[in-house]
Amino acid sequence: MPIAGGWLADTVGAKRVVTIAMVLSFTSNALIPVTARTNVWLLFTMKVLDGIFQAMVYPGLYVIIGRWTPPEERGMATSATYAGACFGFIASSYVAAFLCSMSFNGGWPLPFYFFSCIGLVFCFFWNWFYLDNPDRNPRISVQEKKHIQSWKEDKHQSQNPSLSWSGMLTSAPFWAFFISYTAFQLGYFFGHSNVPMFFTTILNFNVKVTCLMVSIAYLTQMLVFIISGIVAHYLMSRGKISILITRKLMTFLSLFLPAVLFTIVGYFGAYPVVGTLCIIGALGAYGFAGSGIETNVMDISPNHTGLVSGFIFVFSNGTGFAGPAILGKLLETENSMEQWRIIFIIIAVVHILGLVIFLLFGDAKQQEWDKGKSSRDQNEQITILILKKMRHFNIVSHVGL
Repeated sequence: MPIAGGWLADTVGAKRVVTIAMVLSFTSNALIPVTARTNVWLLFTMKVLDGIFQAMVYPGLYVIIGRWTPPEERGMATSATYAGACFGFIASSYVAAFLCSMSFNGGWPLPFYFFSCIGLVFCFFWNWFYLDNPDRNPRISVQEKKHIQSWKEDKHQSQNPSLSWSGMLTSAPFWAFFISYTAFQLGYFFGHSNVPMFFTTILNFNVKVTCLMVSIAYLTQMLVFIISGIVAHYLMSRGKISILITRKLMTFLSLFLPAVLFTIVGYFGAYPVVGTLCIIGALGAYGFAGSGIETNVMDISPNHTGLVSGFIFVFSNGTGFAGPAILGKLLETENSMEQWRIIFIIIAVVHILGLVIFLLFGDAKQQEWDKGKSSRDQNEQITILILKKMRHFNIVSHVGL
């Protein structure tokens, strides 16, 4: 579904796709308590539908950011988006705990109803306020419209060219992004889904302390998203570093720091202070990705951001299953620090491999395959350019061309 959602966002507009997907997601979420009390297969169906609709939202968000922000501001916009997600997790956790403690209707269904209602109200205002085309938005100033129009110099953006799949699948920058983003997602999903188990089983924290530590980790990540986004925008807007250097620097911090900290946890994580601080630091460091690897798809494919990001999400999100599956296999016989060390080292190695590949082959320029040109077209263009240069220096006549 991310591929379908991304393609639709590119073609018919992100507003329709994101709005419809969110409405359907919130509706299916509101029906979960009812189906849970009715039939287990209905409950299963609602959860599947909820996941399908949510999967269509994220590619649309990338399309929105790509259309509304210049390249040097995309990192800050992406970071702000993910910082909001961190805040939402922290706030919703405590609100849900409070609602579950109430006696009305058993308590536990209330978070589903509450957040679904909030989401549907948001969808109403979102649909009223947002427009896909900044030029037609009456709620922004003329100066802001000129600012947005000033960086849209590429003619291909208005021609809506088809995506060259052969060119994309033979593109080094695409695979550099694909591999490094998948490596990032492995650690990101593992950290947020399995760290609470580490706190409770290895460090012997109770539920309240574990929830507090996880909240602190999310708060740290939120602050890193915000600060790194602002710093990256400042450096690029002042011309101090290029967009490519910014992407590689922030990707370095978002993969190298967690790799080092997870390695330390693997060997010294049994000490509560060391283990807790390193895990909070590792999860917080993922916030640097907002101006790095999270934004790179908009750089290399501004015309097909939704489709390309959706294609990558299908595979990279599979790491959300891979990490817990590997951990479950390791802990089948024994839940010990030695077994946890293996998974932490695996994540660290994958992070380093993904980082090296992105540093070597990553790019921040729009690729030719995004303009509908295949790798053969690119090679022909390079050949023509070389011949022109040779003629310029009177080399062609000497070699008989």
